Amino acid sequence: MPPISLHDLLDPREIAGVVQNMSSEAVENMISNLPPALVPSGVSEAHKKNIIAKVLRSPQFAQGAISLSAALREGALRGVADSLKVPLLPGDEAAADQVEAFVRGVKREIEREQ
Repeated sequence: MPPISLHDLLDPREIAGVVQNMSSEAVENMISNLPPALVPSGVSEAHKKNIIAKVLRSPQFAQGAISLSAALREGALRGVADSLKVPLLPGDEAAADQVEAFVRGVKREIEREQ
């Protein structure tokens, strides 16, 4: 089985459904992380969701996900996890697939926040 990439986890067919079901709080959180030039002032939540979906399907986002996967595999797991406040468990850094270890850490943090 080939190693997983973050890009592989972001199926374009699934993105639209995930974005459409996002809470208002999640939409605002994601919009706040985008460059202001991408989001005209005073747009509706539906328009913001369309912007988020477009960004997530963009070639630039795909390239970023691929680059992050490569960085994780090349030894940047600890640095990336620390900078994004993704908790790692003992042994995660020794995992065969660093991308999988990172995704498990993200999942743990989401579950902890809920």
